[in-house]
Amino acid sequence: MRDAPPAAPLLPPIEIGVAVDRLYIRIPKRNFVVGLGSVDPDSGFDLALEAAHASDMQLVLSGEVPATAEARSYFQDVIRPRLDQRRRFLGPIGFARKRWMLGAARCLISPRRSVEPTSLAALEALACGTPVVGYPAGPLPGIVEPGVTGFLAEDVEGFVKAVEAAATIDPDACRAAARTRHSIDVMAERYLTLYDDLAMGREPAVGVA
Repeated sequence: MRDAPPAAPLLPPIEIGVAVDRLYIRIPKRNFVVGLGSVDPDSGFDLALEAAHASDMQLVLSGEVPATAEARSYFQDVIRPRLDQRRRFLGPIGFARKRWMLGAARCLISPRRSVEPTSLAALEALACGTPVVGYPAGPLPGIVEPGVTGFLAEDVEGFVKAVEAAATIDPDACRAAARTRHSIDVMAERYLTLYDDLAMGREPAVGVA
């Protein structure tokens, strides 16, 4: 919507939802940071690793390395040399392990620099009661409320400070934001209401870019 031509008539946005109830978990927070997602040059995981080394934070990365030469080279040449006992890469993981990791982590670090439609990892983290520290690109400025559900940062120093400050975020504020704005049930209800309005010839509320 932000990229639409000026004055383009748009239906109101319906934010993507996640299974908040299934993700709900209450466990003690641990002193580590987690990163989830596709391991490619746009992921920014090299920035996360630099911040982790600069502050000696424990970082756990999980995700798939795409089957492209560019992604494989990025992992082998940029990511792997930065891994050690406190900075680990797990590869793909299942739902139960992901939920535990998100629930126990101090924060999710999301330094992806490319524009993408949404960040499911960020929404899942909030549903688990975990703040998000992210790069101010793509959907994250619309997901992260600074000081309430996380922080935004642009460089190593900023990420180090944001991760430290993430310990002050209330997990219940993250869960509340997920339930109010990012629940899959809320998303489905909004779509059904929109479809019903269109089917019955009612004029849905229209926004303007």
